[in-house]
Amino acid sequence: MSETAPGPATEAKVGVHFGERLRELFLPQIDAELEQEATELIRRRKLLDFMVQPGRVTAKLHDDQGRPQRLEVLFRQFSDEQWLRIFDLMAREAYFMAKLLNAKVPAKTEDIARQAGCALLPTSRDELRVAVNDKEERTLSAPSAALVMRMCERFESDSFSIITVRGRGPDEAISELQRLRSLLKQKQEFSSALTYQQVEYEPAPPLRATVGHYWSHAKDLTELTYTIRADELPASILKWLDPLPLGGLEDEVDFLLEEGYAKVARLAQGYGLGL
Repeated sequence: MSETAPGPATEAKVGVHFGERLRELFLPQIDAELEQEATELIRRRKLLDFMVQPGRVTAKLHDDQGRPQRLEVLFRQFSDEQWLRIFDLMAREAYFMAKLLNAKVPAKTEDIARQAGCALLPTSRDELRVAVNDKEERTLSAPSAALVMRMCERFESDSFSIITVRGRGPDEAISELQRLRSLLKQKQEFSSALTYQQVEYEPAPPLRATVGHYWSHAKDLTELTYTIRADELPASILKWLDPLPLGGLEDEVDFLLEEGYAKVARLAQGYGLGL
């Protein structure tokens, strides 16, 4: 396989980034001759029933004698605790929900996984097990090399594949993220209600007993400032961006949209407060 220098994973190229990272792990094992043999198997459609599943990428192949071969690349799946930490971090931003709903994995997911103590992409060849008929192949044959090449192509075209092989399918990931976002919203509403009740039932001192405090704190009152936190950018707005031909500028557009939305939200809230 031809070597390509890795670059930053932008939104438009995140799938290509995943595929290239996997290719790098197998580059020392796939020379020009083996690549040509594997490419010929793919071209002749010898690779059958190709599937990306939790923990593995699989396919079948019949050799020249018609004997079936079962091919696998095995990945280590994240534990339930690791996935919970990842989804808990992702649930705090509508951005991730909007992208996953469009079957896309944002480039920032690598950073999220790193914060949760995981590596989203394998960092060495030893983390992957390639097997033919349940027998591990440390040195790739043409059939196993064909599977590896087809796998890299799939990761390029479908960035969600990296989530799947780590143990969560699209429906599972979206459902879990929705559940955590719902719980997060409930906690915020409960906290706000609790604070309101505490203030509401706190006994207030008589006015004549406190009117003198106004003059002693007049300077502080004139310097009183308000900080308005903008509402979260709705996922529905981010979702509209995906069909647009942005020419690789998705990151910049997302940032500018969030910044503009925050500014408008602060102005609207300030106007409501009479500031």
